[in-house]
Amino acid sequence: MATPEPIDPIQRFAALLRQEWAKLDARHQSGLDTEDLLDILWLAHQIQPETQSTEQLQKTDGSVTLQRSHDLVSPPSPSPPQKQEPKAAVYPPPPEPQSGPQSGLGAGLPLQVPAANALRSRLDLARALRPLMQKIPSSMQRSVNEEATAVQIAEQGVLSPVLEPAPERWFDLAIVVEDSPSLTLWEDTIAELQVLVEQQGAFRQIRTWRLRGEQGGKLELFLNWQSTPTSARARHADALLDPTGRRIIWIVSDCTSDLWDASPIYMWLERLGKHVPLAIVQLFPERLWARTALGIGQPMCLHAAMPGATQAVLSAGALPLYPEREEEEEEAGGRRQEAGGRRQKSVILPVISLEPEPLSRWANVTTGVGDASVAGLKIALDELMPQSGISAQPNSLTPEHLTPEQRVQQFCATASIMAQKLAGLMAAVPVSLPVVHLIQKTLLPQSRQVHVAEVFMSGLLDQVPLPSDPPQPPTHYRFPETVREKLIDAVPISKTTQVIDTVSGYISERLGLGSKSFAALMADYSRLELHQQQAIQPFAEIALSTLRRLGGDYRAKADRLAAYLHPSPPESTTQSFPPLQEHCYQVATVEVEPLQRFDFETATIERQPDPKSRKSRQKQNQQASEWVITKAPGYGWQRIEDLGDGISLELVEVLGGRFQMGSPQDEPDRFTGREDPQHQVALSDFFMGKSPVTQAQWRAVATLPQRNQDLDPDPSRFKGENRPVENVSWHDAIEFCARLSVQTGRQYGLPTEAEWEYACRAGTTTPFCFGETITTELANYDGDYVYNKGPKGVKRGKTTPIASFPANAFGLYDMHGNVWEWCADPWHNSYAEKPEAFKQDGNSPWRSENENDNRSLRGGSWLNSPRLCRSAFRYVTHPDGRDDDHGLGFRVVCRAAGTFK
Repeated sequence: MATPEPIDPIQRFAALLRQEWAKLDARHQSGLDTEDLLDILWLAHQIQPETQSTEQLQKTDGSVTLQRSHDLVSPPSPSPPQKQEPKAAVYPPPPEPQSGPQSGLGAGLPLQVPAANALRSRLDLARALRPLMQKIPSSMQRSVNEEATAVQIAEQGVLSPVLEPAPERWFDLAIVVEDSPSLTLWEDTIAELQVLVEQQGAFRQIRTWRLRGEQGGKLELFLNWQSTPTSARARHADALLDPTGRRIIWIVSDCTSDLWDASPIYMWLERLGKHVPLAIVQLFPERLWARTALGIGQPMCLHAAMPGATQAVLSAGALPLYPEREEEEEEAGGRRQEAGGRRQKSVILPVISLEPEPLSRWANVTTGVGDASVAGLKIALDELMPQSGISAQPNSLTPEHLTPEQRVQQFCATASIMAQKLAGLMAAVPVSLPVVHLIQKTLLPQSRQVHVAEVFMSGLLDQVPLPSDPPQPPTHYRFPETVREKLIDAVPISKTTQVIDTVSGYISERLGLGSKSFAALMADYSRLELHQQQAIQPFAEIALSTLRRLGGDYRAKADRLAAYLHPSPPESTTQSFPPLQEHCYQVATVEVEPLQRFDFETATIERQPDPKSRKSRQKQNQQASEWVITKAPGYGWQRIEDLGDGISLELVEVLGGRFQMGSPQDEPDRFTGREDPQHQVALSDFFMGKSPVTQAQWRAVATLPQRNQDLDPDPSRFKGENRPVENVSWHDAIEFCARLSVQTGRQYGLPTEAEWEYACRAGTTTPFCFGETITTELANYDGDYVYNKGPKGVKRGKTTPIASFPANAFGLYDMHGNVWEWCADPWHNSYAEKPEAFKQDGNSPWRSENENDNRSLRGGSWLNSPRLCRSAFRYVTHPDGRDDDHGLGFRVVCRAAGTFK
């Protein structure tokens, strides 16, 4: 069979273009021109094809990868078997490429957080470079002098242009970035520096290079600092030389690698400095220079005798603060000359930090402006090693012989306050750059990349090597346990728990679970997919260890949360002991009321993916078959309050955390104003009634001695011992809580609006705790109405017994519908009126001087549409109102979390 000749792609493109052009031309009556064609081709280049909708985000440190694909998701690589009790490594190895589903997510924390701006005062830095914007006549390009040409034509009649050298920027810039083990920490800073000088326009041309030191003192250059040496061709180290002297060289480094402990790097810089202006751009601030390799240098003050002076002709003098050191150096040099016949060889280098003042001084020295001076260092080469042994690990700013306790002490004595705060927060969670960026962004926005480097270079962290072939420098870190404990002890408990909840919320969002506190995330752990569990487990292990370190109630809380991570195996029914014998003795006991575990069923509702065409999906939007309810088991912890006569009140432990209160702007059918603005609220642990107060519970408490007013023992319209009590006012509910508090010795009350919404959402961010819509299979409301194109349902026309529907993720029933629930807060029209203190403490109700002010209600009822049953919806009525039609009920809370433990 003859093989068909290949089609020329240009010919094929031309044929397709003619075919499509005819269609477009026929569609547009006015016709299309070549400019339209160019616009079409440009737009086609910008549009990405839908079939390739795979997004992969990966930081250059290789630490974290988040991959999404609409077509195929691959499974995580299996974890190696553990001989001891199940415990995940703090930093799981990166996943190997595989073709199965769901690859990549289980490899570690799915975090990609943009770092805060690494450079301070970027505008001031750009202004500092203005002296370099001078122009000089070009030796290559010419321009027409229009005025001189006109004069020549008028006076001499010669029709010839008068040419003169065109003005051009004075200098080129070569940014040479050291390929050091600590480069990962500075990538954002260097990238911002490159963008700054490119946008500032002071240089004729800008090129970046990557400098790599090899064993034996050999130096190699690679074009483009962001390229990897394995994928680029090495250049000789002298490739930067420019015979015209119009190239400025910046050596960008933190000067902490072994390369700076040997003489080759300085000898190379001295050789370059004979031909071009250069400077070391030290990434650490000047206060930390002494703790880097530059600490061996003598501080100098450098002056330039002429514009564009090279480093070799700079005049140097000791700084005013160090005159005695200059004298000592001269005396020592004279002694060495007498003993050895020669003076010590040294090199003088300008050193600048990325701050406006030193950068401006250097620019003025380089361009010869006035009597400017710049800081420099005199390095004695004879005191350095002749060759460097290049290490794959960054050197520490702290001596290595110190014990962990001594390292912490020295760090606290020498590091900046901001770096100390950052280290304390980092100790609460697994350490990687994305996690650190998240902490900076949310908790320490004033911190900069230099503070991150202070912590990473402090010697407090151990590196966790990642298995790879060939081996790569490690990019994950961990604090030794002793160091971690001391750092945690120095941080307020509220800040430590805030870090855990912040990282937890970000992880859960990236896994598609909504923003969840750590407690809510652990409660959902058993229902998550395998790859989600693998992504969460490393973080959970560290977080639980941190909570245990806090002691007290936090240790008990950690032990309960650990049960979600490592469920206990079922107890064996095999009798392995001989029959027990009765033995009588007397003991003194202290009654402890432990929490009891309870099981429940929860549910989620999601729209079923439709493989049909878009038009078919639009026609079927209203059909209930598109929505799928998935039920799953769950469990929580509760305390049972005995009310007598076989009647009990079950209270669910709700672990504290942070959440966004109110509804987002894009939530369907939201009530603008009363649900605005959305804001973050922090809450402590509390206990909440598992369901609204029932008629049996109401009657049991109504018979107790009166506190402030009488209570009707049977106010409800729809009778039933297990139905929620209704037709009770806010004052009735307050009296119920007062009688219950006296009877039990514990402080009961109504939930605040923040407590109610936090408990209702149970870690979700959707309109309902079950998902984007709701059905009458999940709650009791008016089923004639739908929400967000959900299905119609049953209109029951009355209340239903409690727990007739699935619970939410906290194990709470009937949070949506059935009866309205009173809250403790007085009514405010919007959250804009909410004081900042109540945003930080969601367990405290808003204050009101008048008990007769209108009060807030939540949850909706059997009579309402689903729109009014949303987690964020707020309703208002008078505290004496009972509303026979709608049915007003309530549930109780107990905020003394330690009471039941």
